[in-house]
Amino acid sequence: LLSSAESKADKARLRAIASPHSSDWLNAVPVASLGLKLSDSNIRIACGLRLGSPLCHTHLCHCGKRVDESGTHGLSCQRSIGRLARHDHINKLIKEALGSAEITSRLEPKGTSIQDRKRPDGISYFPFKNGRCLAWDYTCPDTLARSHIKKFTSTQAGKAAARAEDGKLKKYRHLNNDYYVVPIGIETLGSFGPHALDFIKDIGHRIAESTGEKKSTSYLMQTIGMAIQRGNSSCILETVLDSKKLDGVYYL
Repeated sequence: LLSSAESKADKARLRAIASPHSSDWLNAVPVASLGLKLSDSNIRIACGLRLGSPLCHTHLCHCGKRVDESGTHGLSCQRSIGRLARHDHINKLIKEALGSAEITSRLEPKGTSIQDRKRPDGISYFPFKNGRCLAWDYTCPDTLARSHIKKFTSTQAGKAAARAEDGKLKKYRHLNNDYYVVPIGIETLGSFGPHALDFIKDIGHRIAESTGEKKSTSYLMQTIGMAIQRGNSSCILETVLDSKKLDGVYYL
C-alpha cells in the first residue's frame, strides 16, 4: 500500500493507521454508556479518514479557507470548537483513569508556576514517580496538516506527536524540580508520541494492579481512540456552521 500511495498525504495516513495502538478503537465493544459507541455520521467520517475517501463537496470553511473533498481542513482549523471539546474530553478520561489507579488528580490546576502563570492540563496530589507529583499536558497535532505531511508524518508515524511532546517539555521545564512532567501527544489519526504511549501503558498497568482487570491498558487505549474519532468528526463537520446545510455538503 505504501509503495502504491500516490501522495504524501496517503503515505502519512497509511503510516499512522498502521502505528501501534492507533487502531485499537476498532476493537471496542459499542457500549453507549461507556462512551464506546459512535453515531452513524461519526463512524462514516472515521472510516472515511482511515480509507482516504472523499467526505464532502468542496466548500468554504467559516474561517474563510477552502475545504477540499477530503474534509480534513477542520482537523487543524484554528476556529474549530471541536478541538477544544476533544481536548477537554481526553483530559477527563486521563483523570478518570488515574482515579481507577487510585491516583487522585486535578484538572486545570492554578498556582503551579508563579513566574509565568503557565499551567499544565492536570496534576496529581501525591507523588507519582521519583518522589514527584505528576503534571501532564495533552495535545493532538493533526497528522494530515500540510506542514506535518511535508516534513514529518509522510516518512515516520507519530513524528508530529513526538515533536509536540518535545515542545511541551520545553514549555514546562520550569516544573521539573517539583513535578514529574509528562507530555501526552496523540495525533488525529491515532499515532502516539513516545511519552504518551509509555504513560498510557503505565496507567493501564497500575489500573490492572488496583482492580485485577488484565485488559485495562487495552480498554484505556480503546476509550481514548474513540474520543479522538468523535473529536475528529466534530472538527470536520463544524466547517459548516449551519447544520441545515450539512446534508448538502457532507456524504452523511
